Amino acid sequence: MALLLDTNVILVGLMEPARIPAHVRRQIEDPLAACVVSVVSLYEIGFKTALGKLPIPASFDLRAHLKASGIGVLDVKAQHAIVASRLPLEHRDPWDRLIAAQCLVDGHQLVSGDNTISALGIARIW
Repeated sequence: MALLLDTNVILVGLMEPARIPAHVRRQIEDPLAACVVSVVSLYEIGFKTALGKLPIPASFDLRAHLKASGIGVLDVKAQHAIVASRLPLEHRDPWDRLIAAQCLVDGHQLVSGDNTISALGIARIW
């Protein structure tokens, strides 16, 4: 199973891991699950940290943390951008739209506590 971890899952996992439901943690920790995070999430976290909206120290190396946790990073491809631009406009967050497009193009299930992203027609766990 290929899982794409949404930005909110990464943040909750770092700051309040007990908030991630046990059944979701089991799926993420399953050795047969291929877990990735979008490079979009790395940008979103860095951007919000720079704005002072997230209490993450500048010295924290998120990419190294993800690598140590066995989580890969999924780059944005042209097809992702094209699909994202064609998604329904009910959900306008540009970061969520790109992440949803990556799920649709690459066949990932999204792990997210944000139920509004389901409006984009993707399979979501949580």
